[in-house]
Amino acid sequence: MKRLKKYLILTEQSLQVAMTYRVRFFTTMVTGLIQVLALYYIWKVVYAGQKSLGGYTLSEMVTYIFISYAVRNLYTFNTERKISENIRDGSVIIDLIRPLNYQLARFFESLGSVIFEGILVGIIVIAVGFGIFHIKGPASFMYGTLFAISLTFSVLINFSLSYAVGLLSFSTTSIFGFINAKRFISNFLSGGLIPLTFFPPWLHKIAFMLPFHAMVSSPISIYLGQIEAYQIANVLLEQLFWVIILWLAGYFMWAWASRKITIHGG
Repeated sequence: MKRLKKYLILTEQSLQVAMTYRVRFFTTMVTGLIQVLALYYIWKVVYAGQKSLGGYTLSEMVTYIFISYAVRNLYTFNTERKISENIRDGSVIIDLIRPLNYQLARFFESLGSVIFEGILVGIIVIAVGFGIFHIKGPASFMYGTLFAISLTFSVLINFSLSYAVGLLSFSTTSIFGFINAKRFISNFLSGGLIPLTFFPPWLHKIAFMLPFHAMVSSPISIYLGQIEAYQIANVLLEQLFWVIILWLAGYFMWAWASRKITIHGG
């Protein structure tokens, strides 16, 4: 318990920092509302005269738009940038002498931004969806509970990807391009921009061979009840598989990087 408190202090500190940037919070909220409204009217035109497209009714698509934004908004904690800055300014050395696991520390540190910017903005956007656009709730209480579990795995997968990208700073002077590439690929192949059912077969197959679909498409499919109850266990196990694989990848990347720091004299 004492060890956990050390990590929770990092969450509290990052939450306090996030709360000082109220303008950014407001900007994120307004930008989010503009995005979902733009997508709503685009899909409304696409659905003109159509009852269903890609297995989604217009009502389900509107729900998908709002929920997918809320899910993707949980990934805006800038883990890659923070790790890169620490490596470039040398402050990563301090982390080496702290009695904390570097990977866990970065995860708990990211939770502050997730809570303030991700969850709060997501709640506001979803509230607008329910209040004005009458989006659907979870298919049932069970599906809602399983959606929450899936969403937890989703956050862990995204953190692990961001963490790995951040550690690339040990091998390059700038990871700006990697960050942008990761965000674009994640948004696209996760189903964050359009549902994966609209992808051509070959691209759909590629998307499901990679971890990105487990970040957005999987939890939303559970939320909407598009996955049969007996199949949800397989979806959650697949997400857990990616969590373990990506977390271990980050672990070994840090092990290699920390030895590199020691070899070069810190």
